[in-house]
Amino acid sequence: MRTQNTLIEDGLIADGSAPSYYIEGLLYNVPNDQFVGDYQDTFLNNGHTCWEIADGNNFIDASIKLWNEW
Repeated sequence: MRTQNTLIEDGLIADGSAPSYYIEGLLYNVPNDQFVGDYQDTFLNNGHTCWEIADGNNFIDASIKLWNEW
């Protein structure tokens, strides 16, 4: 499953609002101490990054919703 595509297809984020290089930056900048526990804990420990704040927040919130419903 590719989170970005699923979120767009499900109408949870707008197409183009979360480019893959922003998502990469989001994950790259997570401090190492946040990569603990299981995959779900690690996913939920990710913080916000520097793209449009509303788009970043929306992507993170929609990703968490997708994860919890999956």
